[in-house]
Amino acid sequence: MWQDYVIDLEQIRVQNVIFEPGARTDWHAHPDGQVILVTAGEGRIETVADGVVTLRAGDVIYAPPDEAHWHGAGADTSAVLMAFSLGRQPRWGDAKHPPE
Repeated sequence: MWQDYVIDLEQIRVQNVIFEPGARTDWHAHPDGQVILVTAGEGRIETVADGVVTLRAGDVIYAPPDEAHWHGAGADTSAVLMAFSLGRQPRWGDAKHPPE
């Protein structure tokens, strides 16, 4: 996974994130929510409520405040995402467990 901060302010952080096939974040939750725009490739997001969902270029996903999730590439595909993280820093879990 490679990431570059486009904007890094207290109230919003925007990152361009490139995931190689099979790569993903650990579970995490944003206290003030997150918006994800898929700009290229095919990726995935998983939430506790919805399970794993496939994402494609042009998809926009909103993770409400405190919704535990992970996002990344598909098993055999890369993905490029713009992640708009709102407000406070996220709480992190690990690869298998959402944050408490």
